[in-house]
Amino acid sequence: MPLSQIRHFPHDSSVLWCSWSPDSTYIASASSNIISVWNVFKGSLLFSFLGHTSGTSIFTCEWSPFGVFIASGGDDGQVIIWNAKTGQEWLRLPQRAQVTSCTWSPCESRIAVTTDDAISVWDPDSGILLASYHQNIGLIVCSVWSPDGCHIASGSTNREVILWKHNTITEHLIFTGHKNQLTCCSWFPDGTKIASTSVDGYLFVWNSSNAEVIYRLKHQPYITGGTESCSWSPNRDLIASVTENLLGLWNSESGQLIQIINRHSNLINHCRWSPNGSFLASASNDRSVKVYLEEDLNLSH
Repeated sequence: MPLSQIRHFPHDSSVLWCSWSPDSTYIASASSNIISVWNVFKGSLLFSFLGHTSGTSIFTCEWSPFGVFIASGGDDGQVIIWNAKTGQEWLRLPQRAQVTSCTWSPCESRIAVTTDDAISVWDPDSGILLASYHQNIGLIVCSVWSPDGCHIASGSTNREVILWKHNTITEHLIFTGHKNQLTCCSWFPDGTKIASTSVDGYLFVWNSSNAEVIYRLKHQPYITGGTESCSWSPNRDLIASVTENLLGLWNSESGQLIQIINRHSNLINHCRWSPNGSFLASASNDRSVKVYLEEDLNLSH
């Protein structure tokens, strides 16, 4: 199943994150202190969100499940929730430290935020803090809500994936096996597995019910860098991972490496499958977001 590049979206600086609208038509990207929204089919910029402090690095931007909002967070210690259709600011959630990730609940009624050493859950309509956890668990670098809405998975510099109960933010399961700090985690569409990546260069796939390792993968023997990101295809049969400036596509059942994509000229920071499973996007330090499509799909829209 070869993928071909169909879009290249240039930016003025490194792109740290990208996320898809629920209908797979638009991409939001985070570069410097700007969130940009792009039409994938037209290849055009719709608008840019300017609200984070000048000089800020935005580390995360996430489209809400129903497409109403986009949430962004960065090292200015702010989470800003935007109206995704107008680009107008809706709400701010001030944090105690830099924001490393944010993730929406499947029903869009909650948003989880991670900072240096804390994870918290907020009501995005009122801005009320509902639950939080502060303890020395390392710098939390990633988080993602489970498909059933019951748990939040996070990864941190202490090399662990932690599964949290969403309503109380108490530990449910701890996944240990990585040899260096975590960089990303992603749920299997039905919630039975979790994929995680680390600076140790490995992609782990875990059983989410008992924290056991199903398999671990690496771009051996010719890639030595850390693995920065992973994303599970909604079609279930593929995992995308990022190592250095390369995208790897894996068979999620067998763990076999299917394809390596080499289109970026600098480090890739993030990758994300579209909700319909037809597209794969990657964000890079080469100041671009690239979008890939299966070669036999019709682009008419």
